[in-house]
Amino acid sequence: MDEKDSLLQLKDIIAQCDKLCAAGDAKKVGEFLRMHLERVRQAGDRFTELSLLSELMGHYRLVSDRENALDCAVKAVALLNDLRQTDTVSGGTIMLNAATVFQAFGNNDEAEKYYHAAWDVYRKLLEEDDWRFAGLYNNMASVYIAKGDFRRAENLYLEALDLMNSYGRIMDCATTYANLAQLSIRKNARFDMIQAYLDCAMQCFNNPAAARDGYYAHTCGKCAEVFFMAGRESDGEELLARMEEIYAAN
Repeated sequence: MDEKDSLLQLKDIIAQCDKLCAAGDAKKVGEFLRMHLERVRQAGDRFTELSLLSELMGHYRLVSDRENALDCAVKAVALLNDLRQTDTVSGGTIMLNAATVFQAFGNNDEAEKYYHAAWDVYRKLLEEDDWRFAGLYNNMASVYIAKGDFRRAENLYLEALDLMNSYGRIMDCATTYANLAQLSIRKNARFDMIQAYLDCAMQCFNNPAAARDGYYAHTCGKCAEVFFMAGRESDGEELLARMEEIYAAN
C-alpha cells in the first residue's frame, strides 16, 4: 500500500476514533486503536502504523499508562526514522507527540530534545504564523516549568495565545489561559492576575461560537482542575457538569 492509500485509510480510522472520543469512552478508544494497529501491521502498511502509534501514545498518556505510552513513543520515533519522515510536517508533529509523552512521565531532557526537533522541522516547512506552532509552544512550556524557567514558559504560552486568538481556536485559548493561571499560581503571582486568566478561560467556555463537542468536553475536564486549585469550585464543578453532559449525549 502506498502513502496516498495509507492516508485515505487513516482518515477513516481517525474519523471513527473521534466518535469514540466524543463519547468519552477511553477504554473503547484504546481497544479500537490497538485493533487497527495490529491489522495495519499485518498488512504491512507502515505509514498508517506510524500514525496509529502516534495516536496511541497520546491515548496512553491521557490515561496515565506510562509503560505503553513510552513504548509507543520509542517505536514511533524509530519508525519515523526508518521511513525517513523526520523532515516532514507530520514527522514534526509525531516528534511533538513523543515529546509530550516523555515530558508527562518525567524525562524532561528527552522531551526537550524532541520539542526542539519538532520546532526545527516546523520552522523549515511552515509559515511562522501557522497555528501548529501554538500547540508546540503550549506543550514545550511544560518542560521549562519543570526546569524552573517560568519566564520562558510564560513567553511560550503568550506566543501560543496570540496565534490561537488569530485563528479563532476558542478551546485552545481556554486551555492556554488555564495554563497561564496555573503557572501564575506556581509563581505566587498576584491574586488578581490569576483570576483574570481564569476569567478569560471562562469567557471562552461561555462563548456562543464554541462548539459543544467532544473537544469542548475534553477541554472542560482538563481545565476544571485549575479552577479548583484557584478556589473557584463553582466554576470547576460547572465545567465538569458540561463535560459529563456532552459525553452522555454521545
